[in-house]
Amino acid sequence: MVRMGSRAINRRGRARVRHRGAASGGRARRAARGLALALGLFVIVSGTGRAQVYAADGESTFAQTTAPTSSAAAPAAAPATTAAPALGAPRFPNLGPSQPAPDTEGPARANSPLPPGRTQRCRWDLAGTWEGRGQQTDPSSNSYATRLVVQQYGNYLAAQQASDGISYYGVCTGDRVELDAYSSDGTYIGVQTGTVDNSGRRIESTWVLYRPDYAAGYETLTAAGRPSH
Repeated sequence: MVRMGSRAINRRGRARVRHRGAASGGRARRAARGLALALGLFVIVSGTGRAQVYAADGESTFAQTTAPTSSAAAPAAAPATTAAPALGAPRFPNLGPSQPAPDTEGPARANSPLPPGRTQRCRWDLAGTWEGRGQQTDPSSNSYATRLVVQQYGNYLAAQQASDGISYYGVCTGDRVELDAYSSDGTYIGVQTGTVDNSGRRIESTWVLYRPDYAAGYETLTAAGRPSH
C-alpha cells in the first residue's frame, strides 16, 4: 500500500480526479473536506499496472492505467539459420583405405559374398574409367568435370578420384551404388549414392562432402574404359 497526497497526484499528470457529490456549505466546510481528502487518499496498485485511488469512505475517486512494471518486452527472436548436416560415421566401416579387399577382384559372381543387410548381387561389371559431369549445388552453384577409376571386388567397389585426392569405398547392390568418401590422408569426409542404367554404362548419383567444408551436388558418370558385361 502506497500513500500519496493530492500534490503528488497532480505533479504526475496522469490522472483525472472526479469529485463525487455536489459542493455544499461555506468556505470552512470546503477546507475541512479538502483536508480530509488529502489525509485520506491512498493508492492500491494491482499487478496489472491499473491503479485505483480510494477516499477514506472507501469510494473510488479515479482510475489510472499505467504500463506494467513487473514484465519486460520479449526480446526479438534470432533469425533462423540453416545448419549444415552433422558429420556422421561411414556407412561401411569395414571398408576403407586401410582395410583388405573383401573379395577377389572382378565382377560379382553367384558365390560372391553379399554386403551385410543386402539381398541382391551387383548386376554390373563397373571396373574401369568413368568420365563425370556434375553440378555442385551447395553452398554455391558450380559446374565441374571429373574422372573416376573404379575397381570391383564382387559386390564391393573402390574408386579413385585423383584430381580431388578423394577415394571411395562401398557396395553395389542390384543397380544401386553406395560409396563412402575419404580424403588422401584416410579421413572419412562424405558419401556418394547412385543408380546404374544404360546397360551399366552410366551412373546418376548425388554426393555430400562434410570436410574440409560442407558441399553437395550431383553428377553423371559415363563409362569410358572397358564396357560393362
